[in-house]
Amino acid sequence: MGYLLVDDTASGGLKREYDTVSCKHCQAVIKVKRESGNWCRNCSGPVCDNMECVKRCVPFFKKVEEKLRRQALFKSIGV
Repeated sequence: MGYLLVDDTASGGLKREYDTVSCKHCQAVIKVKRESGNWCRNCSGPVCDNMECVKRCVPFFKKVEEKLRRQALFKSIGV
């Protein structure tokens, strides 16, 4: 969980503060709202509004592991 401060007071605007979380599927920063947002029931985590993240459960670290596995395979066969 993180914190975001948006300060527009120099231009006559407001100072706004938000709690934040990361999308479990793509690591996008999500501003926490009072009402519920998207939640993945498979990996039990918050997800952003990106339709790919909402429709399919592929956690970010699983994507990283798959990419590393593919790179090792290509290296082993000399590609």
